[in-house]
This record gives sequence, C-alpha cells and structure tokens, in this order.
Amino acid sequence: MQLKLSLIHMIRPFSVFLLIFFLPLACLAQSKSSKNKQVPFLSDELDHKVFDRGEYFFDKGSYNQAMAEYKRLESQYPNEGVLIFRIGVCYINSTGEKERSLDYLGRLDPKKFRKTDLLFYLGRANQLNYQFDKAIEYYTEFKNSKRAAEKQKLCDLLINNCIAGKELYANPVKAEIVNLGPPVNSEDSEYGPTVSSDESTLIFTYLGDRCKGGLQREPGVPDDAGQYFEDIFESHKDSAGHWTYPEPITQINTDGPDAAISLSNDGQKLLVFRNSVGDVGDIYMSRLEGKTWTEPEMLKGDVNTPLWEGSASFSPDEHTLYFASERPGGYGGKDIYSATLQPDGSWREVRNLGPQINTEYDDDSPMMHPDGITLYFNSVGHSNMGGNDIFSSTLINDTTWTDAVNLGYPINTPDDDLFFFPAGDGNRGFYSSGKKGGFGQQDVYRVDGLGRKNRFVMVKGTVTLDDKAVDASVIVLNEKKGTESTFKANSVTGRYLVNLPPDNSFKIRFKTTGFDEEVKTLNTFKVDSFLESTIDVQFMTDAYKAKLKRIQDSLALRKDTAKTAAAGMSVAELLAKYGDSKVPGLEFRVQVGALKLKDNFNYSALLRLGKVQKNKGDDGITRFTIGHVSTLNAVYLLKKKIINAGIKDAFVVAEYKRKRIPLKEVIAQGLFQKR
Repeated sequence: MQLKLSLIHMIRPFSVFLLIFFLPLACLAQSKSSKNKQVPFLSDELDHKVFDRGEYFFDKGSYNQAMAEYKRLESQYPNEGVLIFRIGVCYINSTGEKERSLDYLGRLDPKKFRKTDLLFYLGRANQLNYQFDKAIEYYTEFKNSKRAAEKQKLCDLLINNCIAGKELYANPVKAEIVNLGPPVNSEDSEYGPTVSSDESTLIFTYLGDRCKGGLQREPGVPDDAGQYFEDIFESHKDSAGHWTYPEPITQINTDGPDAAISLSNDGQKLLVFRNSVGDVGDIYMSRLEGKTWTEPEMLKGDVNTPLWEGSASFSPDEHTLYFASERPGGYGGKDIYSATLQPDGSWREVRNLGPQINTEYDDDSPMMHPDGITLYFNSVGHSNMGGNDIFSSTLINDTTWTDAVNLGYPINTPDDDLFFFPAGDGNRGFYSSGKKGGFGQQDVYRVDGLGRKNRFVMVKGTVTLDDKAVDASVIVLNEKKGTESTFKANSVTGRYLVNLPPDNSFKIRFKTTGFDEEVKTLNTFKVDSFLESTIDVQFMTDAYKAKLKRIQDSLALRKDTAKTAAAGMSVAELLAKYGDSKVPGLEFRVQVGALKLKDNFNYSALLRLGKVQKNKGDDGITRFTIGHVSTLNAVYLLKKKIINAGIKDAFVVAEYKRKRIPLKEVIAQGLFQKR
C-alpha cells in the first residue's frame, strides 16, 4: 500500500525537493574513524545495523529519526566523514537547529568530498543561517563543478533566492510572530492552522502520539517501529479569549492520513485532504451539524483528478473554490486554479489563475481572505528568499490578479514557510513553522501587525425561536450582482456569520420552519475598512409573545431628554460638571434597541458607529448597545452621531462594575465624587 504520509509532505517542502542528490556512501566513508581510535568504520555488526536504520530513515526523509540513529554512533566514530556529512544534512532538515548544520558540514574538506554534493549543502546550510554571500559562493562553485552538470537551473534558483533574501532580511517587516503555546502546541507537530472569520474556532493538523491509529506500518496495521498518520484537531476560544485544549475530530479522523485544509468563514464547512490506494490525494468536505462534523464527502465535479489536489479555500460567498493541483497543462509543478459552484452542487469551469500567481515551480496552499479579493499562497518561485515563501495577490476583476508580493522577513525565512491562513481584520494571520524556540517539531504561530487594509463587513449574530437556538437558513442576496448564497445558522448555538464585500447592497433573509421569513437590509457602499455588524433575529410563537407582554419592564425605549432625572440637572449642566470625570469601574454606552430591532431597521447606519453588543438581562430582555466609553462627554458625542444616523430613540446607559445602573443613581450615590 503506497500512501503519502502527511499533508506537510504533500505540499512538497523545498528541503525535501532539494534532496535529489544521491550521496554515494563509498565516496564518504573513510577507512579509519580517527587517529585516536583505530577502529574500522562499522566493523561491529551492531553498529552496522544502527547505521542501516539511519540510512533507511534518511532515504525516507525522516531526518529526526535518522539523526537519532547516527548520533548513537558519533561517540564511537567522532571523525567519521560519512556520519558528519549525514548529521549535517539532517540538521539542514531539522526543526529549530539549522545553525548546527554549519557546525558539522563546516568540518569537512570539500576537496576530499569532491565526488559528493558537499558544496551544495554548504550553500544550503549558509543560506538557512542568513549567510547569503557565503551561500552564493558555495552554490556558484558547485554550479561550476562536474557534479552540477544537470543541476544548473536549481543552482540559479538558489542564487536568486539568496539575492532576494539579502534584500528582505535587510528590510524586515514590523509584524510580530507569536507562538500560540500550550495547549495548542505540544512536543509533537501541529501545522496547517485554519480559523473562522471571528477567530472563535481553530482547526489544525496534528502528528504525534495522540493520532488515532498510533504507530502503524500502514493504516490499520500497528507497528512499534512504524509511523503516525496525521489527524485533525480543533480548539475554541473560551470566555476569557484563551484557546481550549485541542480535541480530535473523531467523526473525521481515520487510521490513515487526515489533514485539515481550510475552514469556511462561518466555521460550518471544513475542507479535508485524504488519499488512498491508487489516489495521490483529493479534496473532501465535512459540514458542522450542531456540534458534530459529518463524514467528509469528496467534492463533486472537476476539481479532483487521479493526480494530486491537496489544498483549497472558499471565496466568502462560497461560489468560488481556489485550489492547487498537479494536473497537466499548468505553468510547472503545482499550480493554483479556481472552480465555480454549479446549481447541482458540483464544481466546474476550472481556470488556471495565470502567471501573476503561478510559476514554473510549485505554487500551492491558496487561502482567500474574507474580503474576497486578497489571496495568500505558498510559492517556490517569485521573489523568494528560499524554500516555500508566503505571498499575496489582489484580484482586480474576475480574472486579473496583481503581481505576487512577498510578505517579507521575518514571516518568511530561507526555509519552508507554509499554510498561511489570514484572519478577518487584515492585521493578523496564522501559520505553522518549525523555527527555533518552538515547543515541538512544528508549531502554530499567530502573526500580528500585518497592517493590511481590508474592506468588507463581517455580519454575525444568532437566530433564535422563543429565545432558544434554532436551525435556520441565512440567504444573502447581492442586489448589485444578482447572486444569492445560502448559509446556515448552527442548530445548537444559533450563531451564523457572513462576510460582505464593499460597494454593494444586500438583502439577508432568515428562514426557519413554520414562520414567515425575516428580511434585513444592509449596504456597504461607503465601507473603506474592516467593519463588524451584529444582526440577531428572534422568531417567536404567539404564546411566547404573550408571556413577554406580562414582563414588568416595558419594551418602550426610555429617552434621556433635555431634562434628565439626574438630580434635576439638564444634560448641559451634567456635562459641564462631570463630562470629563472618569470613575474606576464606571462605563457608558448608547442603547439602540431592546428585545429585537425592527424589521425595517437600517443596519447600514450602524456600520461606522461601532460594534453592536447585546446583553440579555435578568428580566429576559435582550438589549443592544454601542460604545464602551469612560466619560459622559464621549458617550453623549456618540449618542449624537447615532441619532444623526437615523436612530432617533437612542439613549445613554451606565454600568458600574459591570452592572447596569440608572444615570440618576450615579449622581445620587456620589460616584463622581469618589473618583
């Protein structure tokens, strides 16, 4: 049974791609291990078996396992060239200890190793350690040797990498790279992160002793000397904003390789990579039904072929799929394509994205930003500092892309940088790396400070029936384009999320069985940044409505008129006396609605005024507020803007130590005097 071992191998890391050189053992071995120990190399049968195991793992590309075997022989044969060479190459392909490759390979005399590719690996070791000028010297010397007769093109690529690397390294971007740490990252491998647009859900691929099948020779065949086959894990943000302990998605994971590709914006659909006997790799999709993921189904249509397809993401309206494939007819290696959703649920109209995206080398891992026009992807080509770098390109119209832009150092390095997944606001993203200082082989990192200005509106909320979550459809009509997309509110939480592009008008229809649909309108014509809007929809039975009428708290919105009950002072007097006063624990907001906003409410008016927050009180009433300010002057200025936007019955509310308190009580209790 021939199976690819993991998605990270399916991406074809450049470090593996480079190991195309056969290293003849006879050219490396020396007759004696050292002057001090006149012991012929591998004269002991047990040593020979250890070395053979190392060679087995080395040939498979399992460099950590290979190094462990070689290291067992190092003290016995400390100056043996073959061990020094092999360990040095293993360090080139290790996680977090690239600098040690120079310690080992630098001990070898290139003249004595002229029949090997030592010069090439010295170039690679120096490149990985940002010694670009030295790397260019070694690559150039190797390029001019007989060993490189068929490798001129590769040497030219690596030299160009070093030239670009010098420029990128000298001009680092200001982004901060943060290891997510435990519990997400462990001593094993976590990679391929994908998040929902609101960053409430994180799904990634895991490789380690928590994998479902344990150590196996092949899927379903246990073997203590075997390997793990990757699984998919998920984590969620808790109320304090921390990631929960990751758990395996048992409904998806099998004994074989299962890898997370990408999560839809609303977190309700997950694209999954699988491969099987006779199939190099295909793209599948699972749906979240309540809290349970369904068995993944292979995508229908023209996306999957007998060749490799292993990475993909949706456009925000889920009408377009961007994916990577090794199918013939591209620009070379892996290319990135798009496909269009058909009425029958299949994917057709496959198009190559063209030379602005694709190169003669591997171009892979396309991730479309929630703004619908910014594509992030991996490439071995373009202006690259080594290995796979992360690039971005912007969609100008339906078929034209801008030239690819390198995200820069330190996001990109001379090694492989893979699986970048952008967050909603344009300022953050997630990716995986085996860089120094991590917790395991591969770790998940967050990138802060990207400084990208993305224009779109994230609309989210909950759909309920009698104040309980309900299974509902959310149908979004783009009135400008005339296209319609259907999303689902989660049946357990009631939550939904859709991302809307700028310069459009939308009708959003909410449907659940047994009720007339609720229709909301929103336009994004003046949107010039990332904005959030909350639209909650509450379906109610007649019996529930009758119950609400009996609640003592009137649903009528109270108004803070020109004369307020706050100790008999007018608003002007109140602001003159306490307008700039700040009291620890005292905050002000503007209430814009209670229970539910009217069907004809203009949500577009709220977009520029701030995030709408909701809070259900002990009386059962859900209230909607904007703002989170510490002074009366600030909150009354906000109120004025809200009223000018068309919400005439907005009014100011106060909270003290997170409990709602009438404004007159703030005065009566003398809180301003206690500051």
